[in-house]
Amino acid sequence: MDRTLGSVFGKYFCDFMHEEELLLRLLKLEISRLSSVIAEDGKPYLPMIKRVHDVVVVEKLPEENSVVLSICVEWGNGKRTTDNYRIFVPQDREQYTHFLEKNRQIL
Repeated sequence: MDRTLGSVFGKYFCDFMHEEELLLRLLKLEISRLSSVIAEDGKPYLPMIKRVHDVVVVEKLPEENSVVLSICVEWGNGKRTTDNYRIFVPQDREQYTHFLEKNRQIL
């Protein structure tokens, strides 16, 4: 397993949490990037995602180190769907670094 693979949502939230427009653009790009990551078999992990249309922060839950994102995607068949996803986000750079170190030990 390549430990460098994975999302950088946490890093973006730490670096750009006070610049919401830029943050949401970066999250859209990150989801697009993740949808095109190639697995060992040479196929994309998420080939069914054709396009990311929108990402919106629905709710911030700092006491739980998470946010709820509404993500609108277009699937390979042309159908659009919007769903909410709760993701972990560190509240500051120190917490992000601690999280990375802790997970490196697990991997």
